[in-house]
Amino acid sequence: MDSIVLGLVVLSVVLCLGMATESYYVCEAGDEKVLGEYKRDDEMKMDGVDVYSNINELSIFRNKGFWYIGNLA
Repeated sequence: MDSIVLGLVVLSVVLCLGMATESYYVCEAGDEKVLGEYKRDDEMKMDGVDVYSNINELSIFRNKGFWYIGNLA
C-alpha cells in the first residue's frame, strides 16, 4: 500500500507540473491487477486532468483533488 501511495504522490506532482507522459508504470502493489502500464486516454479527463488506464480496466484519475486507482466502469 505504501508504494501505491508514494506512486500517486509522485504522479500527482508530475501531472501538476505539466510533465505528463503517454504512460506510467506501477511496479509494486498488493494486487496484481494494479501492476503494469497505464496509458493516457486521449478521450477522457476527470477533474481537469488526463486519465490513465491499464489492460485490467483500472484507471489512475483525480476526483475533487484526490488521486485514485480504480475501475471507472
